[in-house]
Amino acid sequence: MKIVSKIWYVIIILLCFSCTEHEPDLKEWDNNWIKFNSYIINSQFTRGTPITSSNDISDMSVYAYYTGNGTNENNWADNGSTAVPNFMMAQTVNNSGYGTGTNNWEYTPVVYWPSYTDANITFWAYSPIASSSNGISILNTTGGLSIRYVAPTTCSDQPDLMMCVPIKDMSGSSNKTVAFAMQHMLTSIGFSALGTMDEVASIAVKNVVVSGNLSLDSTADTLQWTLDDPVSQVYYAGVNDTVLSANYVPVISSNGYLMLPPQTLPSDAQITVTTKNDSVKTYDISNKIWEAGQQIDYKMNLSIDPASISVNAIQTSYVGAYWRYNETGERIIRMNNTGTWDATVIATDSNWDASDILIDYLPSSYNSKIGTLISTDILQMTETANVVSGTGDISFRIGLKSSATLESSTSTPRFAIVMIKYDGMTKNHLIFLRQGEAPIAVNGTVAFSPYNVSSTQSSTVGTYEFIDYPSKAGGYKQWSTDAVVYPITGSSMTSSVNTDTIANVCPLGYRIPTQDDLIQLKGDSTALGGFYADGYFDRIAFSISYFGSQNMPYVMAGSGDDTAFAGALIYNIDTYASVFFPDCGRRAYSTYNVTFNGLNGWYWTTTMDNTTTRPYYFNIQNNNITSSSMKVEFTISSGYYRLDGCSIRPVATTTDEVTTPITGTLNGFENEDVWD
Repeated sequence: MKIVSKIWYVIIILLCFSCTEHEPDLKEWDNNWIKFNSYIINSQFTRGTPITSSNDISDMSVYAYYTGNGTNENNWADNGSTAVPNFMMAQTVNNSGYGTGTNNWEYTPVVYWPSYTDANITFWAYSPIASSSNGISILNTTGGLSIRYVAPTTCSDQPDLMMCVPIKDMSGSSNKTVAFAMQHMLTSIGFSALGTMDEVASIAVKNVVVSGNLSLDSTADTLQWTLDDPVSQVYYAGVNDTVLSANYVPVISSNGYLMLPPQTLPSDAQITVTTKNDSVKTYDISNKIWEAGQQIDYKMNLSIDPASISVNAIQTSYVGAYWRYNETGERIIRMNNTGTWDATVIATDSNWDASDILIDYLPSSYNSKIGTLISTDILQMTETANVVSGTGDISFRIGLKSSATLESSTSTPRFAIVMIKYDGMTKNHLIFLRQGEAPIAVNGTVAFSPYNVSSTQSSTVGTYEFIDYPSKAGGYKQWSTDAVVYPITGSSMTSSVNTDTIANVCPLGYRIPTQDDLIQLKGDSTALGGFYADGYFDRIAFSISYFGSQNMPYVMAGSGDDTAFAGALIYNIDTYASVFFPDCGRRAYSTYNVTFNGLNGWYWTTTMDNTTTRPYYFNIQNNNITSSSMKVEFTISSGYYRLDGCSIRPVATTTDEVTTPITGTLNGFENEDVWD
């Protein structure tokens, strides 16, 4: 548990002037009534946290002790131990500028300086003024000011108790300003938390000291506490209604800070946090030190392991969002829903700071209807909401801070999870985020590219290029030829070649996976079927592919390599790593037609099934497309002819050999713009 501390203090200036007043005991000065003013040395916090500006002090109580005249006698050192506040006794001084951002100290009746130039007056002050509700009472005034504090059980009643070391032996002739150096005498305890779409219901502190006496240590000339024993009574902080996400956020209300005496916490001191989902965590804070004037922010991780979240995939849903290493612009999420919904970032891997991920509502100019064309200008988000919510169809966007880029296209990708509570907040859906195009092993050690092989052959090497978006299908390849034909339109396929090996048409540094490679990928992975917000699929209007009573939307922009599909996101719930496979269908050698595109995907391996003389392939199948649960099955089997056309998803030969997959301007999209 991390503790963040901040020392804070306030200086109050008491300006004292004299005026023309012809009375026997008053010196003939101008403006001799005492006026008050104040200034602040450190002002980083606003009201609602402990006071750091004299503008935020509503009142103070002043005590003044007149111990007689004389430069070397009748001073505080000689008479202070028996002195009484005979010059000012609990003088209330009000700030008439309180709440306006200014200060204007007033009191009545006004008090005048003695006419003696060697008068000895010692001043004390504390704030706020003692009351039955704030736990402050005056313990003693003889020999100096002593205060007792018993923390109120109601958190909002607990004051920011301030007191000053006395300013001794002042006179109106030699001292025109009385400067009260007000010290914060309590410890301010606040709380921040991160979590999984939950809210904090209560924060309880137990077995700590809540009371004591405050007075001057005359030997050290410092203020000191004499503390009571710890109490078993529970003290509650005031909590707010913030929905927890992957970012640490304050979870206490503006007046919800606990204001307790400084202390070394006893061995059984503890904090217990309860959420609205009835999750309870207890933190041991024994032997921690709370200092006077210290602002402590306890940071609590209340997140739930994503693996324990029951996921109900939404029909026609987005299951992932993707950025290349240097991309940060918005990705659009639009899904069907009935009832209320919330969405927020709930988890990130160690390579990502949750604050880099921005989530917010869609611009009003975007049509929220699913599957419609929207602007091809990918806007740079500049603001974020902790949680986005609504009723009916789900629509929001996810972006990254403009500075949240990786070093290069070969940098290790980073991953995160957005959680959506939907259907009247009764179900959960996960969206897996990925930034970075370098190949990665979701399971095992085999690193898969996020892209299929394109139908475009490189002009410099005898291999084909990568497609430019993970949702795009790329080309279809017959087992033994070196040609990759278009997914929807293209040249005819050969009907005669049936060799026992498959030509490696992958970009430099990659190869076609083996059967064992796909077995590793499958491992203990889970898959979600749906759409991928990669900056292309989420911006293009859908066409529909029909298969009897089943249907699945796919993007059809032009022909060939511009065709993109829904598919299956294969993810590791422990590392959040993911890779997306579009449902490209396959080309039947007998008709050359692409079938089941948008519903199934077939991906070749290099492994031949010797029992059938047919290759092994990786099959992704979205079942029950029209139901509320988009079940995904992925199998490794054989059965299709070597003359059939299937997709190619390469794996890295060695990571060091991988070259930059994408270069140049992306087709169809302008540069990302700043959204005002």
